[in-house]
Formats: sequence, structure tokens, C-alpha cells
Amino acid sequence: GAGPDGAGFQDPNHIFAADLDLFGPGSLFQLVCQAGTRAGKETLARWLAAPAPPAVVRGRQSAVRELVPRLDLREEVTLLGMRFQAGLHAAADRDLLAAWLASPPVLASRTARVAAFALAALAVPAVLGWAVWGTGPSPLAAVLFGQVLLRLRLRKELRPVFALAGDAAADLDLLAAALRRLEKEEFTAPRLQELRRALDAGV
Repeated sequence: GAGPDGAGFQDPNHIFAADLDLFGPGSLFQLVCQAGTRAGKETLARWLAAPAPPAVVRGRQSAVRELVPRLDLREEVTLLGMRFQAGLHAAADRDLLAAWLASPPVLASRTARVAAFALAALAVPAVLGWAVWGTGPSPLAAVLFGQVLLRLRLRKELRPVFALAGDAAADLDLLAAALRRLEKEEFTAPRLQELRRALDAGV
């Protein structure tokens, strides 16, 4: 009777979920769920509600057997997952973050990318020229003016980025910490090796 019961995953039209008490108070979901994030709970719900091929089931079981003795790893990832979930106040927040991560680059135009890079690169020598070399504020003013013009030109595209970037930063820091922790591990179970290679490849 403790922990999430997965009642939100209950489908009244599911062929066997109700008969096997997969979701709800006192359910199998509540018994086995240790997920600290919404995504983890959704994954467990999918696994319980849909059959998998025997090879997939054996792969999952092999992965679980390897993870059982790695208590430190499981505790650290669990704590990071709980912190990550605490930063997302609702499922809608998680969906917004996922959409932001999957969205295409704002500066799709090569010209805009080159201009942004050039203005950022020119800012450093302009500041040094004024502060160290005595060239005066004119070069820096020209760079800042160019940056203002570029931002005005791209303000419609940049507005949603600025709105989401601040909220996403803390969540991305936690996600990056979890990924860094997993990247330190070496696994022998084929399924864990597959997931580990996906981290290395950035998939």
C-alpha cells in the first residue's frame, strides 16, 4: 500500500490489466515500482501492460541481475532521478522539456549562425582593445550594435528559446550528472551494453 500505484495508467478496455491487478492500490505496479521519474513509471507501465518477445524479456532479466549488486550505482541514480523529477512540477513540464530538447536549431540559416559566431568572437578583442590597447570604445560599440540588430532580426525565433532555457538549465544539469555517472560504468549484460553505447554515440 505504499508508493505510486500507477492508477493513471489503468485502461478499462485492457484485456487483462484489471484481472491481474496491474495498476491501482495494492497492484503489481505499486509492489515493484522504484522509478523516481515519470518516464521510468511510464516504461514500467508499458512493460506490464504489453507482452514482450522471450529474447527481450531474457535481456531485461540479465540486465537486472547485473544491476542488483551495484547498490551504490542504483542509489546515486535514484537520488538524481528524484531531484530531476522534483524540478518538473507536472508531466506537462517534462513534455515541454522533451519538446525543447527535440526542437530543431533556432539559427537554421547559415548566415545567421556565422553572424552570431563572428559577433561573439569580435566582442573579446573589442573589450581588450578598449581596456588594454587603448583603441577606445568605438569597436566595442560597433559589435554591441551588431548584436542588437541580430537579436532584433531573430527576436521571434529567439523568444521561445529564452522562455524555456532558464527553466531547462537546472533540469539539464541533473540529467547531465546522471549521464556522467552512467558513463563511468562498464557492463557485461547485452542490454546494458547497448544502452551504454547509446550514451557514447549521443543517440
